[in-house]
Amino acid sequence: MESILRHQSDYVGNQVRACVHGMEEATWSARLAANGITARETMAHLCDVYQYVAEKAKGGEPRWNQYLGDGSLDDFDRLRAQAVDACLASDSASELLTDYIIVHDAYHVGQLCWIRRACEPEWDVYAIYAT
Repeated sequence: MESILRHQSDYVGNQVRACVHGMEEATWSARLAANGITARETMAHLCDVYQYVAEKAKGGEPRWNQYLGDGSLDDFDRLRAQAVDACLASDSASELLTDYIIVHDAYHVGQLCWIRRACEPEWDVYAIYAT
């Protein structure tokens, strides 16, 4: 089961990276709906979720909105790896990874694709899939 969870986590993580790889600066801050969030805000939100679930997986008492960074790809990679490892080491790996990373990240992949395609119409939406 651990290998399946790791594979799914890695796969959707690569999709997030593919969404933002080479993204134009203007696209990072584009807000397509008045109540929507930008690609940069999405990445910061994901970092916050990773901090939360890593703490939860370790048996702590996590709190939301503790991430204070800018949602950089470096932060994304570091915090996500820590969260996946913490979840896999917990007794609730399947539940935590599914709820907070695998399915949640996939939801935001859709948002990031929408933002990217709207702002950069030439962007290949199939770039998110492994070849």
